[in-house]
Amino acid sequence: MEQHRFDEAAALWTSSMRERYPPGENINGRFADTTRIDVRRNEVVQQDGDSAIVAVDLREFRTNGEVRRYVGSWDMVLTDAGWLMNDPDLGGG
Repeated sequence: MEQHRFDEAAALWTSSMRERYPPGENINGRFADTTRIDVRRNEVVQQDGDSAIVAVDLREFRTNGEVRRYVGSWDMVLTDAGWLMNDPDLGGG
């Protein structure tokens, strides 16, 4: 069931990522028609101090019945608030 917790999602992004990918368009608008996301892979594949790369494999289910698959990675950084997403490298659609 979709919960559309967009503000909580944006809080998981670094301020740099929010500047490059404004949440109003890249979270709120982008995921408004998403009913669920299944995470098939979420694995740290590299970590060096306060940065890490997490490999991901996701399936996104949309209100129109479309299913999109995204495979790739997220660059993460450790901040005072914990680990935050800093840069996506995802392919699919």
